[in-house]
Amino acid sequence: MQMARLAKRSPIQIAQQVALHMPEHAMLGRVDVAPPGFLNFSYAPTWLAQQVEVIRAAGETWGRVDLGHGKRTQVEYGSANPTGPLHVGFGRNVVLGDGIANVLEAAGYDVQREYYVNDALTQVAHLADSTRCR
Repeated sequence: MQMARLAKRSPIQIAQQVALHMPEHAMLGRVDVAPPGFLNFSYAPTWLAQQVEVIRAAGETWGRVDLGHGKRTQVEYGSANPTGPLHVGFGRNVVLGDGIANVLEAAGYDVQREYYVNDALTQVAHLADSTRCR
């Protein structure tokens, strides 16, 4: 869509030309053009059905790649704020942090997970009081 002004064509015309020139591939089913110039790709049903056996054969290694080459990285999980009330966002952040760490590991990184707990005496007491009140 950003090419429209430069190409002096509407985004939908550009998308139609791209769709016409898509190379054939066993994975590719349909290429649909949708306003205002989006390209929607669909998997070929035969190719998609074959992926079940590919995934089963790969077992636990399916989806793993070695983009990270063992490079060390650290994912810090957000800790609960001991001086404020607990809310669902704290749990969400832990789930997101763990999910990101899992994706990085599957991509070949050596991931160190960190969950920081602010344990500065009175703040932990505030956390306990907040938890007890909830």
